[in-house]
Amino acid sequence: MSSHSEGGQVVRLLLIAMSMVAITANEAHALSYSTYVASREDELGKVVLRSIGSGIEWANVQAGVTLGKQLYCPPENVVLNESNYDQIMTDFVHDNTDYGDGEVELALLHALMETFPC
Repeated sequence: MSSHSEGGQVVRLLLIAMSMVAITANEAHALSYSTYVASREDELGKVVLRSIGSGIEWANVQAGVTLGKQLYCPPENVVLNESNYDQIMTDFVHDNTDYGDGEVELALLHALMETFPC
């Protein structure tokens, strides 16, 4: 595969990811990272993060099937759950402070992509 067509694949993957985030992060339903942090110890906060992570995982699998390239590639022995989603995202936001007031969906997606590059 040429680097030009690989670049097109990456652009399509990013468009899929951004579309997924745009669908889940509209004004009425967006969860800011700071709001999540305030509720991270509550059961509802954990359920919300687990749900967001699960949606991103399904989009990742679908990208792999449809486009032949996943958005992120965790090692086979890693099982992602709300605890490690929280740690991965917290570390990412600590290093990328511009995500601190943004949507948790986008922060988690970018955190996973940075933590587990393909």
